[in-house]
Amino acid sequence: MTVVLKAICASAILAIMVACGDAESGQGESQSPPVASSLPDGEDHSNHLADPVVAAADPAPAAPASPPSATAPAAEPASEPEPEPETDPRALTPGDGTIYAGVYTEAQAARGQAIQEVECVACHTPRDWAGGRLLTSFTGQSVSGLVEHIRSTMPLDGPGRLDYEQYVDIAARILQLNEIPAGSNELPADGNALSEIRIEFRR
Repeated sequence: MTVVLKAICASAILAIMVACGDAESGQGESQSPPVASSLPDGEDHSNHLADPVVAAADPAPAAPASPPSATAPAAEPASEPEPEPETDPRALTPGDGTIYAGVYTEAQAARGQAIQEVECVACHTPRDWAGGRLLTSFTGQSVSGLVEHIRSTMPLDGPGRLDYEQYVDIAARILQLNEIPAGSNELPADGNALSEIRIEFRR
């Protein structure tokens, strides 16, 4: 009798322990309900177990930065041609056939000045013969024509009484008063040679 009661008690205790264990197991399952899959039945779930951050749609790749536009170098301004140096129109021009070719000397003009101060001062001052006042009326003519004009009109009290060479020296003085450049050769006391020298007045 005693043995039977012990067996019954042991069975009861065992049943109670089993029941408690089942209750605890059910309670744990209720706290973590299974996540229902949103995938259709029959689809392989293994491809959808990736990290949700990685599985999220990748953002569209950023457009590559456009290279800085190459600006064409500014065109350099065209260099202006250097102006040619100005030349003095009254400068010595040897060999051009005019009175600017250096056709008289300073010494010859000095002799003509000395004659003018004695023979011509009564009627003419140096200013009367300077600045083109006399030469412009002879432009295009020869020095021979100028000498013949002086010879036929001066001195007033006796035209033609001076030597031909003296009249040529007076012509040299007139060229000097008009800033015609002197040269290394004197005006020749030769009417034919003088006729080859053309008069012009350059301002």
